[in-house]
Amino acid sequence: MRATRILAIVLSALAVTSCKLRIVVPEGGTVRSQSGAYVCAAGQRCTIDVVDFFFNETFIAQPASGYTFTGWRKADRRLCGGDTGNCTLSTRGLDAVNSQLTNLMQSIFDSNSDVFFLQAVFEQTDGGGSGGGSAASCWNEELFLPGTQTETEYRVTETLGNEIITNYKGIVEGGLSFNGNATNALVLDIVSSGDVENTSLSRSYLSTVVARQVRDFGTEVEVTSPIMVSARTVNEPFRLIRFDLSPGQSFSQSYVTTTTTDAGGGAQLDSVSTDSVTTFDGIESVTVPAGSFQACRFTEISSTPGGEDTQREWIHVGTGVLLKAVNDAQTTELVAASVNGTGL
Repeated sequence: MRATRILAIVLSALAVTSCKLRIVVPEGGTVRSQSGAYVCAAGQRCTIDVVDFFFNETFIAQPASGYTFTGWRKADRRLCGGDTGNCTLSTRGLDAVNSQLTNLMQSIFDSNSDVFFLQAVFEQTDGGGSGGGSAASCWNEELFLPGTQTETEYRVTETLGNEIITNYKGIVEGGLSFNGNATNALVLDIVSSGDVENTSLSRSYLSTVVARQVRDFGTEVEVTSPIMVSARTVNEPFRLIRFDLSPGQSFSQSYVTTTTTDAGGGAQLDSVSTDSVTTFDGIESVTVPAGSFQACRFTEISSTPGGEDTQREWIHVGTGVLLKAVNDAQTTELVAASVNGTGL
């Protein structure tokens, strides 16, 4: 169905002369206005300044070949959320405001923000990838052996437009125990530079009992700046990562993640149950700031009591290094990497 959202109430209620409409388009399609005045391509975030009470545009989501449009994302400050048809946005006709828009306005007032989002959701219909190759091409046992050293740099672009550069220096330590399990640990010194620099040390406890399968038992993190925070996360029984899949093959898993956080004011305990399905889509080419590479693409759909999330990851053929990850919140892309001193 066609959905209409009225923006004029925002302009008057916030006592401002304009607001911003930010169109977010993931991989798999294009969003364009019916008038032809606005076109936003895959991977772009296009901002429109709504400066008067005469704005009236209908936005159409056009899926690329091999994709289908499943609707507009439903979340705070997202317009037309949950609708599956064209989205008409207008600053005309205040009497057309409905309850969904009223709730949206309240969230905006609470956050003191005048930025709205229109975010299309596209899903693949053809399985993606090249249709050939095995996930074993991206398995690198060296990454999990004691003594292995890695250095990586990633650019993270958040849906809201913020950009963060994060550097990781890692080494694998062996012969450890975590929550009663024999494991090795990937120890990472992490420095993130954004509006405020963040530094932390993390230990991820991993085991490779079965060939080309990684069991992730949990993580310990110590944040040293800008504030001191420690967190311990336990996955029970474990979170499984598999590189023994053929194109189109999937596996399901269920686990409970329990996190204990201490920010100096007493520990806080949170527990979340997760059901997920991970599919190996195949091998394809992907381009990131570090260059163009062949990669294994995985799609993981996770369900928790808070909702459903889809994440796609591209893993480098040969070294097993993460090249790119995309979900509703952010896009992560590799800038540079080396394993034991050797680059990709």
